[in-house]
Amino acid sequence: MLRRGSILILAIFFLFVVELLAFAFVNLIPTEMNSAGRTRLSVAGRLVAEAGLEYAVAWMENELARGREPTSVARPQAVLTRPVQDWVWKVTIEPDSQTPPKGSSNQRVYFLTSEASQRPGGKVYARLRCSFGQESFAAYTRFVDRWPAGTWVAAGPSQIRGRFHTNDVLRVQVYPGFYTAHDPDWPKGPTFMGQVTAAGRANTPDGVQYRADGSDPAPYLAKGALKAARYEAIYKGGRSGVQTGVAKIPMPLGPSLQSLAESAWGGVPAPSKDDTVYFNSGGGIYVSGSLSGLELRAPAGLSVQLLDTALGPVKVVEVHQGLYTTPSGTRVSAGSTVIEGPGAREQVRAALPNGVVFVEGNITGLKGTNRGPHTLVSRNNIVLAEHASLWCADAPRPAKYDPDNLPISNGANPLGLVCSHLVVPPYPHEGEDLFLFAAIICSNGGSGNLVVEDRDDASHGGAKLVLVGSLVEDSRTYWGSTQVRAGYGAVLLSDKHLGGSPPPNFPSTNHFKLVQAVFDVL
Repeated sequence: MLRRGSILILAIFFLFVVELLAFAFVNLIPTEMNSAGRTRLSVAGRLVAEAGLEYAVAWMENELARGREPTSVARPQAVLTRPVQDWVWKVTIEPDSQTPPKGSSNQRVYFLTSEASQRPGGKVYARLRCSFGQESFAAYTRFVDRWPAGTWVAAGPSQIRGRFHTNDVLRVQVYPGFYTAHDPDWPKGPTFMGQVTAAGRANTPDGVQYRADGSDPAPYLAKGALKAARYEAIYKGGRSGVQTGVAKIPMPLGPSLQSLAESAWGGVPAPSKDDTVYFNSGGGIYVSGSLSGLELRAPAGLSVQLLDTALGPVKVVEVHQGLYTTPSGTRVSAGSTVIEGPGAREQVRAALPNGVVFVEGNITGLKGTNRGPHTLVSRNNIVLAEHASLWCADAPRPAKYDPDNLPISNGANPLGLVCSHLVVPPYPHEGEDLFLFAAIICSNGGSGNLVVEDRDDASHGGAKLVLVGSLVEDSRTYWGSTQVRAGYGAVLLSDKHLGGSPPPNFPSTNHFKLVQAVFDVL
């Protein structure tokens, strides 16, 4: 009896424990359900907020492509809102201090706040706060808007070490024997050493046109099967290294030049044509006529520009460090600018220019070494001095191009060139390479390009035109011959600093990239 009674007591005890657990579980169910509900709302809210951001970025890019500013004096904040099934997102767009209408920077930055709620004006369940920066054209090592018939990228003799984009169909010339035995004079590695994108698409398996004389040029079989080794010989990363049919990126046109001109004026009305060289403390250097010569010099602590104007030589000295003594004996401290000439005229300004030098006419005889951030702009052409490289201060100066020892800048002295045509004069010295450290845009609304004169002269002995930076052109054409095996061989190297820190007021694309993001769960 005692044993049976103890078993009954134990049974009642365990029944009581199970009842307590069941009671606790029943009480826990609403809590877990509430937690699951909050998680669902949070996840759904974030997805809706992200959808709002994607729409807002696409809207900003479309506004710029149409020549309109996303924000203006009349609309200092842009507010977009849309329903998404049972949800509503609301995005507020605000410019930073340098972005129109607050500033005049060509590299716009916007702060976007996207909120997700289940009804307009209702409780916000998720909030995304992001900043988006406009991508500079300087981020592209090679950019071509269109390719006229008969123009091709040469696989082998030329090499592009960085991002490549064209708004046209990409055409690649493949030389006989390219896939089996490289010419020892050709660069090592694939022709395209960075990501390749093309807005156009040919009727081929990969959307690229290939051509060769007397051999099979394509890196794919007739039915589209890949020839992996051939792709890797042309594109870094093989087939994944090229994408066709992507969105077009509009070239910078007249409004970009006008913005650069206004940045040189310093936000004031255009100076009179009587002022050959004009410097406003809030802007850059403005030249009303043409320059028959422009030389850049980079002595320690100084940036010097020697301008040959119609009225005589003008010397612009930017004092970045230390002291500078003018010809008249005046000692000028750092953070100041001195303009000397023509004649004995001398001006001292207690400010540094913003780096933009805008010339209404041509710039000829350009040469030298750049110190500090500068963008040289001509409404017409920029012509290099004969046999004159453009160097960057604090960057190495190799005598010859060496693919195993590439010249790299430190990013502190970016030089931008914006013009209709950049002209390289005939090269008089056999076998000597020409180096250009610069981000270059050649655009005049259709035919702007890099011009290499007498490019068909084989007496150059295989001299190379080595660009360390960026080349953006309206059209891939040349004055003179386009024979790729004679004259200059082009080597384009990316400058990893230019995309994030481009030259001052250098034109930007209509695309935005994410700079920073913060997600709030509310």
